[in-house]
Amino acid sequence: MRKKDSDEDLIAGEDRKLIPEGKYSAQCVEAKRGMVGQRTTKGTFSRTPKIILKFRLLEGQVQGEEILMYINADYKPFPAGSKFYQSWVIAKGRKPARRDRMTLEVFKDRIFTVGVKTVKPKFEDGTEKPESLWYSRVDEIYEKHA
Repeated sequence: MRKKDSDEDLIAGEDRKLIPEGKYSAQCVEAKRGMVGQRTTKGTFSRTPKIILKFRLLEGQVQGEEILMYINADYKPFPAGSKFYQSWVIAKGRKPARRDRMTLEVFKDRIFTVGVKTVKPKFEDGTEKPESLWYSRVDEIYEKHA
């Protein structure tokens, strides 16, 4: 019989990679909608709808690394200035017609030039957390290659 609160229950989650910032050629290997938790300005925790794109980097020392892009999906409909709308237009190669369905299929298995940024989490007092807690994310989609 297992103890209720044993150390066996403490399991690490995903490993978030830290790679140099810059532009990379990357293939979108997964595109889905999800709910992501985040801390609000009041210090509470809430879940927000996001579009999650997973990219596999295709070049250099970081070839094969997988990096995520999170895009706010709390819109209906998506405004032209939103990151999702702009990324979708780049992926599709055209603007959507009014009331078009903006499927995530336009991203899957396509190759893009993406911009990778470093996320530097902060303590509540505004000071940066140690570098061992920094990680990379895809911040922008610049162009579609294939």
